[in-house]
Amino acid sequence: MSVMDRDLASRHGHHHDHHLGEGHEHAHSHGPDGQEQPLDAALSQVVAQEVVAGHIEPLLSRLSYAFGEEFAACYKFRVWAEGVGGESHRILQELAEVAWQSSCRLISRIVELGGLPKPGDLGEYGLPDGTPYMPPDGSARAALLCALSEVQGGVRYYHELALWAMGKDPVTYGLVADLLRLKTEAETRIRRAIACA
Repeated sequence: MSVMDRDLASRHGHHHDHHLGEGHEHAHSHGPDGQEQPLDAALSQVVAQEVVAGHIEPLLSRLSYAFGEEFAACYKFRVWAEGVGGESHRILQELAEVAWQSSCRLISRIVELGGLPKPGDLGEYGLPDGTPYMPPDGSARAALLCALSEVQGGVRYYHELALWAMGKDPVTYGLVADLLRLKTEAETRIRRAIACA
């Protein structure tokens, strides 16, 4: 049992060895969606909620918005990548993968805080064939310019979110700071590609 779990158990007057016995690894609680989850995960969730007590709802709202933006960005980058070739195609595909991984990291933090992304947080994906997100002239330069605008929006949002999370939730702050770094690196890379397009 981790130090965090022992501390939480002692504060709540419980002892794992007394209540759970040798089968404690199979103990479960229920998550925000009503599904069973391992007790260790439930304890971690309680600790996370205690750390950001008083800021849970606005924090979850901000993280859910960020998740929706990353999920939609992944979709857009993949659509734009299909319309171009060469180095631009590779860059857009890699940006899509980074956006996907970022959305997964945001989901993990949301769940840790006891929340779940709402369907309305996913943003507007557009038509199934991606028509609303196709660059105006279908050129590599146009696709990269669209990607640049998308990434710059992420830089601005993560900068604001990092400032908001500072002093409220160190774990979320660390996550957002890293996502901001990824967006800043992507912006630099796209600018270089545009200059060569």
